[in-house]
Amino acid sequence: MSINVPESIWKKRNILYKGKFTKVLDHSISCPCAIGQTHHHPSEDLLMVELENIGTVPFFWDHFNLLELKYAKLFPDLWKALDEIPREGWVRREVKNPETDQEHTISLRNLVISMIDRLTEFSVNEILELLDMLEVHEFPEIIDGDKVIVTYDQKEKERLKAEKFNSEFKAMIKICKDLPSPYGKEIFFLWLRFEKGKGKVPVLARQLDKYQAMEKAFEYQNIGWPKVLAKAFIDYSRDVIIHPVLKEKMLNIEKQASIIF
Repeated sequence: MSINVPESIWKKRNILYKGKFTKVLDHSISCPCAIGQTHHHPSEDLLMVELENIGTVPFFWDHFNLLELKYAKLFPDLWKALDEIPREGWVRREVKNPETDQEHTISLRNLVISMIDRLTEFSVNEILELLDMLEVHEFPEIIDGDKVIVTYDQKEKERLKAEKFNSEFKAMIKICKDLPSPYGKEIFFLWLRFEKGKGKVPVLARQLDKYQAMEKAFEYQNIGWPKVLAKAFIDYSRDVIIHPVLKEKMLNIEKQASIIF
């Protein structure tokens, strides 16, 4: 039996059920461990839980906690360091108590989890890889800081991106080389794949990264920070956001922003 079995799964929680992500809508689920039933595991990774008015439902329990942060628990110092790095774009726009890299990471992962039922083209393993990739994508900034590239000159943008990549590559080597196996290599290549942006998982990860900045800009704009305009973020990254779910969300923000201003 798993040693990390929580006592219950609450309503609205995303779970992995029969190999697919689903959401608990109408009932909370209590683990039989909590009510004294000790022999309810037909295998090491299959937990039978009682769902009120529905009956006995199998859940692949070993996968359940994989929706949670992975590397933050393994390397808390790295995770804590992300919370000490304010997002440079908000600093430049003079936002008080700006979002940190850690908060940005949490928002990105929560965004994915909220979209799971609409990401039907992605397998379970791809969703889990996406969550891991987003968790580590800001790690080089622990050493290198948050460097924002804002220019409409394509040649200058490419030059600055190459410079930033080389600097962050060195930072990731330094961070990952002392991490225990297999995590150092694992984290490094998750970051590298994000940066290269090739393949369906990195492509979506990069679009999520751009979209979340739009969402945050809209939030700050509504609060009243005068130097933050959601439309500026939308216009800058409009052509990058092509996934239909994110594009729908982006257009909704654009519509709301145009009504407010």
